[in-house]
Amino acid sequence: MDKKIPEINMKEDLVVVPTKQIPIVINGEEAIITLQQLQAGKRRELTRKYLQTKIIGQQMTGSMDAAGFQLGLLREVIIKAPFDITEKIISSFPEEVTDYIYNEYAEWTGDAKKKVD
Repeated sequence: MDKKIPEINMKEDLVVVPTKQIPIVINGEEAIITLQQLQAGKRRELTRKYLQTKIIGQQMTGSMDAAGFQLGLLREVIIKAPFDITEKIISSFPEEVTDYIYNEYAEWTGDAKKKVD
């Protein structure tokens, strides 16, 4: 099996972050949400925010607030939408909507297969 070599696009010493548009229906009308890929630094920041670790004896254990991580991730990756892009608004969506947006993002980026840093 050949390894896939990752690719980045740069312009004037800045990384051009890939985006994707996905459809959503709001008040019976189809609208578009624009997603961007999450940068490594933001992923680490989100992981630190939603991963709780503690040492028990000689061993470190951790637990992830997966729901909080998902909302935080959506807040970072949704860059254009016909609604305010805040955790408060995103967390008020029905679970079906947040799961749809997250699954579209994860399928596009392969994020569901990645381990948390």
